[in-house]
Amino acid sequence: MRKVFVGVDVAKDKLDISISLDGFKYDTLQILNKEGSILDFFIYLKNTYKKSDFYFGYEAMSNITFLS
Repeated sequence: MRKVFVGVDVAKDKLDISISLDGFKYDTLQILNKEGSILDFFIYLKNTYKKSDFYFGYEAMSNITFLS
């Protein structure tokens, strides 16, 4: 089986996604942070990377307030 690594940068309104196939950079995309968009993304993965093992990692960004 191929290994597909999916990295997700999570923001309030959008998800920036990077997909690597067997450790090599392959594809990037951006989707809305909404349930329908995320479900469509999973369907895309399933149809595009058949017979693959998926590994997910994410980073949640937060609002940082700097005080002076």
